[in-house]
Amino acid sequence: MILIDYFKKTRVDKTYNTARIFSTLFPDVRANILSALINLKQIKDRYDEDVLHRYLLALVKSGRKTKAYRVLDEAKKNGINDNLYIYEKDSIGKIVEGMNKNELPIPQKIEDCKRNYNNVLKTLDSHEIEENSGLITIMDTLLKQIEPSQMGDKIPDQRYILKYTKEFYSRFSSRAIIKYKYK
Repeated sequence: MILIDYFKKTRVDKTYNTARIFSTLFPDVRANILSALINLKQIKDRYDEDVLHRYLLALVKSGRKTKAYRVLDEAKKNGINDNLYIYEKDSIGKIVEGMNKNELPIPQKIEDCKRNYNNVLKTLDSHEIEENSGLITIMDTLLKQIEPSQMGDKIPDQRYILKYTKEFYSRFSSRAIIKYKYK
């Protein structure tokens, strides 16, 4: 798949906005891509932890909560630390809670992906567009003939989990530095 090859060459966390652009795809598509990028037997650095986190959330958002817990348990058996395990378990619960309240902008149809993608693109400055030009080209090709849906009362741009992501980077990563700017 084109996106698997792209992310094998360019990290999912290349910039904060790389991940945001990627997150506009269907959760099951993201889960399939991330499953090709992660080795549960070698979660050794912050990037691996980040891919695990994104993979688990994509599984939950695609309706595979049980699989997310199984993957997390397997990662625990393979050596992730207790704090990361607890954090990820809590994150799964927070996403399930948001889904149950129908608060998250999880795409149900391709028009929703286009809506979310357009919302992210509107926030990018010229530097971020340049940094993510390869991914933007792929996404533009995938979504160019699609009309976006309406947002309704969903919380846009995944701000719902922002505080948990910030906490993750400050408490559980191997580098206790938050390198992203949050608005």
